[in-house]
Amino acid sequence: MRWREIALALGCALVGSRASAGGEARPAAADAPARAAADDVREAAVDRLATAERTIDLLAERERVYRARLNARVRALYKGERPGPARLWLEPDRRAAWLARRAAVARMLERDLRELDILAAERDSAVAARDRARAEVREASGHPELPAPGSLVAPVAGGRVVAGFGPARDRATGAHLVRRGIRLAARRGEPVLAVARGRVEWTGDLAGAPAVVIDHAPAPFRSVLSDLADVRVAPGQAVAAGQELARAAGGEVYLEIRLDRGAAGEPIDPAPLLGTRPAGAR
Repeated sequence: MRWREIALALGCALVGSRASAGGEARPAAADAPARAAADDVREAAVDRLATAERTIDLLAERERVYRARLNARVRALYKGERPGPARLWLEPDRRAAWLARRAAVARMLERDLRELDILAAERDSAVAARDRARAEVREASGHPELPAPGSLVAPVAGGRVVAGFGPARDRATGAHLVRRGIRLAARRGEPVLAVARGRVEWTGDLAGAPAVVIDHAPAPFRSVLSDLADVRVAPGQAVAAGQELARAAGGEVYLEIRLDRGAAGEPIDPAPLLGTRPAGAR
């Protein structure tokens, strides 16, 4: 498990940093109980994080099943609104049976909607537990800092910014707006790379454009890449810095960096954080 490996690696680094010769051996031995206690705290936080992530995955699957069932019942109810031949209205028994079936489907729809509300509440609780566990892991791991300027991989060649972060005016309408990310010049079909190592959290359409969201824990941020084509990763998949995620759908790629603060995250300007593409990237 990636989180467990991170915790163990950090524990080994702490032990290694204490190791020295001669008179240093006794303080290192004296610190062993404290290091062991810190490792236990870190391991417990990692386990809580893994549990929360499994719970979120299970709830997402249950929600998918419930929504599929709800959609099937909506279609059944729609068909029930079309009773067929006019004689149905002339035969009381058939009409009563049709009305009973329609009422039963409506009751099941109401039950499904209530269950979806319960699932949503459980998911929100699990997400809150996951965020708390992430904070605990970061705390136990020594407060990993934000990426240094130039430390992230440029997702497209050149990384030229064509629309910057923050307040702006729409070129077409003149409306004032606030950009939460940046737009980078791209060539249609060129590879789009992960800005740092992490785990794919979500893929799908974002404002009508294919997108990928990557959680870069234990670093406290996520990246959002949009305006993609031919997405080549799936939720839950671990990715390395510079790994190909997709292809550029057109002449621009959208990038957001969001700190793990609040429910939706806090967007920051990605441009100063971007470096160059790794050797061998096209």
